[in-house]
This record gives sequence, C-alpha cells and structure tokens, in this order.
Amino acid sequence: TKKKAVKVKPNLKHLPTVKKSTTKNPQSNEFPMDYFSPSSMRSFSVNPILFRIKYLNRDVIDSTHSPVFMLGSAFHLAMEVYYGGSDEYVVSNESEAIQFGLQAGLEFIEKYPDGMIGWNTTYQNKQQVMDKFSFAFNSYVKEMPYRTDNIMMIEDGLHEKIDVEWKGQKIKLPVALKGYPDRVDTTDDGELEIIDYKTVSAFSREDKIDAAKILQAVVYYFLVYAQTGRMPVRTVYEEVKVSKNRDGSPQVRRYDFNYAENELFFDFFFRFYQDMIRAINGEMVWIPNIDAMFDNEIALIAYINRLDEPEEVAKQMKEQQTDNITDLLRSKVASASNMNKLMSTIEQQFISGKTLNYKDMTIEQRIESKMAEHGMLVKHVDTVAGATVDLFRFEPSVGIKMTRIKSYAADIEQVTGKSGVRILAPIPNTTYIGFEIPKTDRVFHSNAPKATGLKVPVGIDIFGETQLLDISDAPHVLIAGTTGGGKSVMLNSILESVKGNAEFWLGDPKGVELMGIESERFAEEPEEIRSMLEDLVEEMDARYAQMKTKGLKKYDGTPIICVIDEFGDFILENPGGLRIPAYDNWTQGRLYREFLKKHPKLTPEQREEAENYSKDTLINILDQAAQEKMSKYMEYSGEDLVVKLAQKARAAAIHLIIATQRPSVDVVTGRIKANFPTRIALRTAAEV
Repeated sequence: TKKKAVKVKPNLKHLPTVKKSTTKNPQSNEFPMDYFSPSSMRSFSVNPILFRIKYLNRDVIDSTHSPVFMLGSAFHLAMEVYYGGSDEYVVSNESEAIQFGLQAGLEFIEKYPDGMIGWNTTYQNKQQVMDKFSFAFNSYVKEMPYRTDNIMMIEDGLHEKIDVEWKGQKIKLPVALKGYPDRVDTTDDGELEIIDYKTVSAFSREDKIDAAKILQAVVYYFLVYAQTGRMPVRTVYEEVKVSKNRDGSPQVRRYDFNYAENELFFDFFFRFYQDMIRAINGEMVWIPNIDAMFDNEIALIAYINRLDEPEEVAKQMKEQQTDNITDLLRSKVASASNMNKLMSTIEQQFISGKTLNYKDMTIEQRIESKMAEHGMLVKHVDTVAGATVDLFRFEPSVGIKMTRIKSYAADIEQVTGKSGVRILAPIPNTTYIGFEIPKTDRVFHSNAPKATGLKVPVGIDIFGETQLLDISDAPHVLIAGTTGGGKSVMLNSILESVKGNAEFWLGDPKGVELMGIESERFAEEPEEIRSMLEDLVEEMDARYAQMKTKGLKKYDGTPIICVIDEFGDFILENPGGLRIPAYDNWTQGRLYREFLKKHPKLTPEQREEAENYSKDTLINILDQAAQEKMSKYMEYSGEDLVVKLAQKARAAAIHLIIATQRPSVDVVTGRIKANFPTRIALRTAAEV
C-alpha cells in the first residue's frame, strides 16, 4: 500500500534561486518518498543504485557493516547514556554517567552480530574495536566539560514538515525532513546549539569543504527550528580521535558551523534538495559526488553557483566581466572563503581529568569499570567468600586474551585499595576469570584437621576446602620468606601435623625455633648439621641395601623428614665445591662427637677426659669404619650432601624440607633448585 505523499509537481517558487520542476513521473501521480534525511541525501549523491533500491523501491539488502560503523554506533550510544538520554540506564551523577556510558558501548559491540561485520586489516576482532571505543570515550569525558542542565534534546528522532520563516521569506518544503541530532543545548546566552559527535582516525582538514556535513547541518537546522520554533545558531561537530596523538595534543576537536556566516550552505542545500525531487520525478539531473576524492571542493563551488547551466554561466560572466569559465570559477572560490568557517578549529584546553567515583561502587562494580576503561568487558557472575580472600568470578567477553588480563593486577589493586590482588585468567577448569581480593578482616582457622600419613593440611582454599600437601609426593620442599614471614610457624605446623607418622631429623641454627619438637636428631651448629646430613646419607645407603635384599623399589619402613631452618646460614658456612682438602678442616668438636657416637657407654669422667684429646689422638682412637667415613665425606660440601639426598632419598622414604629467608643464587643454587620441585613462597624481598 502506498501512503499519499507529495504531488508530482512540488511548488518550489518560494525557495531562493530554486527553479520549479516541470516534468512528471509518467508511472505515478504520487511522490514516492515521505521524507529526506542526511543519509538518504548522501546515498542519492554517492550511490544512486542503492538509493533507488532502499528509498524508492523500499527493499532491504542485507550487507556487512564496517567495524568503523560499529565503533561509531557504540560511541553514540555511550554518549546518549552519558548525558542522561537513555531509559535503560538511569544516571544520577557524572561518575555513573562515565560508568554506564562505557558499559553500554562495550555491551553494544559485544552483542553486535559477528556475521554482519566486515573485518579488515585495521580491525580484525571485536577486542580491537572495544579498545578504540574505550580510548575515544575516556578521552572525551576527560577533555570535555560535563553539563546536563542545559540539554534540550538527546538523540531525538525529528520528522517535520518544514514551514518556517527564513531571512524574511516563508520557507515551506514540499518533502518533509527527518534526522536524529545527537544533542541540542541551550547556551548561556539562551541560544540553541546542535552537537554532533564523530569518531575519526584523523581530524578533518580545516580548509576542506565537506558537503556531507553541510547537508546534515542544514537539515538539523530546519528540523530543530520546526520543532522548537527557535532558530539554532550553529552546529558543532565534535571529532574524537580513536588513536593517541603523539604530540600529546587534545583528542577532541570542535568544528563550528555558524549559520549566519555561511549562507552558501543553504544555497547548496536548496539546489540539492530540488535536484533530488527532479530526479525522483524522472528528470535527467547532474549532481556532484560529495565523497569524491579529487576536485571535490571545486565541483561543489561550481554546483552551488550553477556553473553547469549555460544560461547561468553567460549571465555571471557578464556580471564578472570575464570571458572564460576558469576565471569565473576562480572568483567564486575566492568569494566562498567563509565556508571554511565550518572547519575553524577551537582548541579545547584540557579539563581537569575526570575519574569515576569508585567509593560509591561495590568491589565487583569497581572491577568491571576498571577493566572497561581498558576496553575489556567482563560481567560479574558470583562471589566466593573465603577466610582471607574473596574470589570474584567474571565472564569475559569474546576476543579477550587471558595473558592481557593478568597484566592489570596493579590497576585492580589501585581501584579496590587492596594489595596482593591475584588474577586467575582463567580460573582452572572453568570458563571464568577470577579476581582474588584480600579481605580487610581476615579469619584464621586454628582447628585444621590432622594429617593422614604424610598428607599435611597447609590451608583452606577460597571454596572452604582444606588443601593437603603430600610430603611423600613433594618429594622435597623449599620454603622462602622474610623474617617474620611465617617460615618457622609453618615448619612447626607441618611437623606437629605428621607427628607420630615419621622420624624427625632437625637442623635449627637458631636453636629455638624447632626445639619443642621431639626428634631423632637435633643439630644447631653448621658442623653439627653437616654431620647429621652425612649420617642421613649413610641411612639412605643402608635403606637402599635393605630394599635390594628384599627386592623392593620403595622403602616400606618409617619415613624420615629432615628439616633445616635458616638454610642460608648453613650453606654459607659449607660452601659448594671440593673445598675440604684434609683432616685439618675437621674441627675438634666434630671429631669429639664422632668419638662419642662410637663410644656411647663412657662414664662422665671418661667424657671429660676425652674433651682434652687432640685431633690426632681422636683420629687414632676412632675405629677404621669412622676413619673411612671421614675420608668418604671430607671432599663433600654442605650443598653436595643436600643435593645427593635430594636426588636419591625419595625412594628411601627420606624427605627434605629446607627454609630460608633469602632465596638468592648463592643460597638456593641451580642444583638445589632443580632438585626441590615443591616451593612455598611467603613474603619475600624480591619476586624471583
């Protein structure tokens, strides 16, 4: 069905310098269009075939949209929300305006049908579009003042029959106009100002005559005038650059089109408007392609001054006293210099940087907003409350790289005001990403269950489940942490948990950290700890001999857990390499202890007498086996003994746990690191 619209012969005699159409459309007595819009006028100029299909035949052709179109649409939606024009997002202050505007734009991009996007080399996925959108939006809100009390319209769809006074004449356009001004403001002087946003990869040239902007500005002028009864004074194009300026200049640039100073814009509009009607009515009409790359401005000036009509050319040549079209055109270009005022640049000074008011947000809203600032859309799923940290689980939008999310831990710490934030991207065995945020008030559980065998409870995870460390599977543990970081507390907890399930051989240079633990061996001095390790190697070899006799691959007797606290003190007293060349390096105290081990039934008087024996006397008194042992180990350093045990002791049910406050390379050497696969990190001075 066809609606009754405009007659075939629209009367345009009231329009300045616009001639009346005289040719009828032989196929219809009704005009086939209800309105002209900036987009339909541009399509008429640039692509007449698609114009006929879409606007005259009323057919729809599904085709892909460019990522730039999607980016611009997202920005316009975000600005509508930002200035309070959205029914879906209710904004009460500037902080919410920034938060909701950013969220709306990112969600628009995320939900945009992938099949309708024509990707290119510049934009290859949605994440790249989100990045550009976020940068453009954040740039705008930082540089431009935020004000809503003077806004008259936001994205209002205007469809008006134009019947207004213009320059003392009655303007009555036969075909209605339609458009969507981004924003209409009332200035402090009480004037109306039309604002139009454009996202660009490069700012427009100041000297370029942009016919698309001209048509849009004039259409908006008449629409706002017809709607409000008041003449707007200007249209302001606010261009927002989507990539960072290298010189640090503002990312937003304003171009003012003052209507009173640019009458030629109206001349252009009236002729273009009339030619559209003539062409649709069936006449042969020549118009310029307003998107042409070459000679575009010259073509527009010639078109406005009707230099394509021989009668008009002859008339103007006579007036200008010239005999060629080139000189005539040159004079017209010179007189059109006021058109450049559309592109006059008003440099915007930086407004004080705006930030979101995170204080009024929940933790999950802070995380969402901060990630959105970096162009990454995440949606909160749920929160798992833990004893010391809370896990906030989010669902990421498509195209987000997990490695990139992990790099924003410091940003989340800043916005939440918590240190020690950990990002799980993704959470193991899920499709979610997680943000572990330390609690202000931590709860420490003191009723952890006892160990089962050598499975030691080391903590409660975020889901409230007890986590167990199996010492036998570790098989050797390295613990690092600064003074007061909890190393000794943890060692005591582990030993208390497995008490009764294993023998303890303890090395404690301080002599007080592990003294409350019942043990098979307890050593304090570096030489005593070394001697304990030598005996442990002997025990390991003995166990392997038993396993060989029984045909076993794994020792089936009582496990031994050897703990060395303050490992750095011990290892630096017993440096690596073959550095013990002779018996002279074996101290008097060491020889004396070897002597007592071989003679356990000495009376107190005999023990006191033995304390005064010289080194040579003790060596001579020791039996052959003791001397062989001394000879066997005199070339081993403390590091050698530790590495030897770490490499072989697991199958013999001997497990090492060493703790140090300084895990530097001279303490935890490459050989030790390679043989201690299980590491427990408390607070350390350096991340490595």
